[in-house]
Amino acid sequence: AMASGKVVISTDAGGIPEYLKDGYNGFLAKVGDWKSLKEKMEKALSLSEEEYRRIGENAVKTARKYSFEETARKWSELIKSLVSEGKNLG
Repeated sequence: AMASGKVVISTDAGGIPEYLKDGYNGFLAKVGDWKSLKEKMEKALSLSEEEYRRIGENAVKTARKYSFEETARKWSELIKSLVSEGKNLG
């Protein structure tokens, strides 16, 4: 949903808080805090077009950091680094 520019509402389960920042690229509530979740839903529904667009654009930027291509690039860099270090040791 973030990659398509949608405003996401989630709980802070698992690793989600690492990339979903409340009010910046979506909305985040504590697990089990139903009142907060309701408030986040109401906030999302009351966003102006400009606010929705801004949060959606930030969501797309965030999603790009976790894309398959970006993840593959980072793995490739890591492997090249490890191979290079191994050559320097031997």
